[in-house]
Amino acid sequence: IIIKSSPYISKLVEVESLYVSPEIQGCGIGSGLLWLVEVCMQRIGLNNIIACTASYMSPKFYEKLGYKQISSNATKYGDIADLLFSKTLTSPNEVIFAPKLRSF
Repeated sequence: IIIKSSPYISKLVEVESLYVSPEIQGCGIGSGLLWLVEVCMQRIGLNNIIACTASYMSPKFYEKLGYKQISSNATKYGDIADLLFSKTLTSPNEVIFAPKLRSF
């Protein structure tokens, strides 16, 4: 997972890359990592998160976790688009999602 803060917008963090090997996808690892990032962000006062993905990768993953698609940009590869998702985090005391890890 690669995350970075935005130099342009305060209290915003970008998930630049989140990759889980296909053999272990669906076990809760990606959800757990993103949940941990969100909890840590809330504890230090950050409340906006964006994530980038390709249309063929994992848009439903982000939607399932409460992210809303805010843009779609065509790429030079035909029917593949770059998608941008956004989520505003709630108060640090409210846990919306707790990951359930499954064995693989």
